[in-house]
Amino acid sequence: MMGESVNKRNRKRREIGFMNNKQSILTQALETLENTFLPSAAELSSRIRNIKEKVVGMSDEQFESNMSMATTSPAGEHPYPDQSVRFLLNEVFPEIEKNVQNTQNHEVISAVNEIRGILGTDDNLHTPT
Repeated sequence: MMGESVNKRNRKRREIGFMNNKQSILTQALETLENTFLPSAAELSSRIRNIKEKVVGMSDEQFESNMSMATTSPAGEHPYPDQSVRFLLNEVFPEIEKNVQNTQNHEVISAVNEIRGILGTDDNLHTPT
């Protein structure tokens, strides 16, 4: 069983090999989470799938632009455009965290931590001992 998971993951890495590393990591993490929430949280899964499809359809330059954090913004405005990948991830991430809070699934914990790393947060979930 474990070999199948590794082979599946490696195949996915090859399929999305044209993307930059951060984009590839985010795509894999989103895919893991998308499959985790079906069917219990279908709406959350759908939102994750929409973000993943947006990420996959971007060039490296578009992705970097979408993920960059603005250093300044007018008071009361978001520091990044409303439909950027970063904005969409920030919007859905608290719901993801709530839904995986008590998980012991290592792949899910890893996926959440990968997204945290890409978003620039450092309060990683830790694998239960």
